[in-house]
Amino acid sequence: MSADESAVDDAPRSSMDDVIDCYKKNVDRTLLREALALTPGQRLQKLVDLLRAADALREAGTRAFR
Repeated sequence: MSADESAVDDAPRSSMDDVIDCYKKNVDRTLLREALALTPGQRLQKLVDLLRAADALREAGTRAFR
């Protein structure tokens, strides 16, 4: 452990640290790493693809309930 890490460990914890820890246990860090490995253009393309798929599902749902 480096000196910087031990300084962080000795710092007093706030109530927000407990809240953050509670959320962190439910975060899939592999998904974050995958997203950060993409270029901004690739991330934007994934978003466009997701929106197109959502639109197609919405349209299919609308047709199914006519």
